[in-house]
Amino acid sequence: MAVRQIQFPIVYKQNQNSDSSGYGKYYPYAWKPDTLTLRGLIERVAMDQSVYSRDIVEGVIQRLTKVMVELLQAGQPVKWDGLGTFTPTVESVKGGYSEAQIKAGASVRDVIAGVHIRFIPENEKGEEITSRKFKDLVTFVVEGIALRVEVGQTATGKKKYATNIQSLEDFRKDGSSAASGGGSQSQGGGQSQGGQSQGGDGGDGGGGGDGGDGLTND
Repeated sequence: MAVRQIQFPIVYKQNQNSDSSGYGKYYPYAWKPDTLTLRGLIERVAMDQSVYSRDIVEGVIQRLTKVMVELLQAGQPVKWDGLGTFTPTVESVKGGYSEAQIKAGASVRDVIAGVHIRFIPENEKGEEITSRKFKDLVTFVVEGIALRVEVGQTATGKKKYATNIQSLEDFRKDGSSAASGGGSQSQGGGQSQGGQSQGGDGGDGGGGGDGGDGLTND
């Protein structure tokens, strides 16, 4: 039986921040396809040589999702072996409470700005999926060069942009990062096959994420 090779899509983006020492250089970005929905995850699990029917997979995943949310609502960290730990934390408002306010019965809800779910990847021996360790498990494939192209204007006159992925073959032929046709376009890194979808409003700046010596994924 053939082994399915899982590939991690990468695109190169040019640093367009003239104040950066890496100005003009190209850096790898994780190419973000459309987010997989719960229904898509269910289909993926059910088709992966599973002995369980789609209905059973759907029931288990939906129940797992419900229980996970309930546990996090209760402030309970949840460790998913082989993946990582989900931990709820609270963000307080600036200034906090004085001793007098607490003694006077001030509402704790009013001093909490929000609740965040922090994810810490698995890092136990033999199960590390963090940073450099996870890199060793990944097979990278370069999709092409990400070019930010203007695709029109909004009703208020603001420019609209999309990301044009130019193939490596075309890029090597003309050696240019000029925005041109021939690549697939999508909004904010989402992939589309053979079509175009307009990006959001933007200014005259360069590609998103530029700013340091190297570019990091958002």
